Amino acid sequence: LTLSGFNQYTGNTTVSNGTLRLNYTGGGTIPSSNSITINGGILRVSTDQTINNLTLTSGSLIVDAGATLTITGTYTTGSGFIQNNGTIEMKGSALQSFPGVTVTVTSMNNLIVNNNFGVNLNKSLNVGGVLTLTAGTFTVGANTLTINNPIAGTPNNLSANNTSSVTIAGTAAGVDLPSSVSQLNNFTISNTVGTYLQGNLNVGGTMFISAAAGTVEADFSVTLNGGNLTMQGGELKLGKNGVVLPELTGLYNLTGGTVTFDGVGIASDAQTVRPVNYFNLTSSANGGDRILSSTGTIGIANVFTPAIAT
Repeated sequence: LTLSGFNQYTGNTTVSNGTLRLNYTGGGTIPSSNSITINGGILRVSTDQTINNLTLTSGSLIVDAGATLTITGTYTTGSGFIQNNGTIEMKGSALQSFPGVTVTVTSMNNLIVNNNFGVNLNKSLNVGGVLTLTAGTFTVGANTLTINNPIAGTPNNLSANNTSSVTIAGTAAGVDLPSSVSQLNNFTISNTVGTYLQGNLNVGGTMFISAAAGTVEADFSVTLNGGNLTMQGGELKLGKNGVVLPELTGLYNLTGGTVTFDGVGIASDAQTVRPVNYFNLTSSANGGDRILSSTGTIGIANVFTPAIAT
């Protein structure tokens, strides 16, 4: 059933079988105060639609490219599927959780968090389009959030803790972890451009830089308590002065990539090279001093570039 005009009926719509397509050009197909329950059928949103409550018991929610589904009430799930090729906006008047513990997300293009009471992630989610944080806190919790484009809106509305994991993926430039995130369980960088850390970060699990990754610039503290640093490629560029670097005190597995010492400190403010096994090790030609640790062994499997400032 395709609804291509404006429908004035009120109350709850239940989709138990088949497909209900909302496709009214120029406004919502049904009143924004209406609620929808998907219980075995398919709800397809082809044009912008605001609704009150959405219940996904089973079946599928499909949001077409170019369309935005805005949920201003409650969002309740049992199981089911979400295929978001457009935009979903969480705009409730109370705390919302998304996308659903037992829901299967086949695609998640754009996601907008616009809820003053906040939105909690309750399952790992890969946002392939743009994550926009307009209002309220978006809490990752004990899940993995993957972002492929720069966070829009207010990036510092993103909240995470030592059970949370974040992956910086994709090919876009400027995909950065905001300074509001100061601790993570796992931190993965596969973005081909790389990322720039906006503040101090404590990683309790594994910091993983993939073979496809670009440059990870860290002018702040990146500490690792009991976890690992794994590099298969990319570059970890360290700019903090006056400390032993990397500040990751866990296990190192550096089978590719380059660790670059990029500080400008001299004498007592110099960077000290931690005695671990590196793949490539580089010292930038920027005038900063480097101190080789007096204990342990510094191993270099591939190329050592002891640049000389000119």
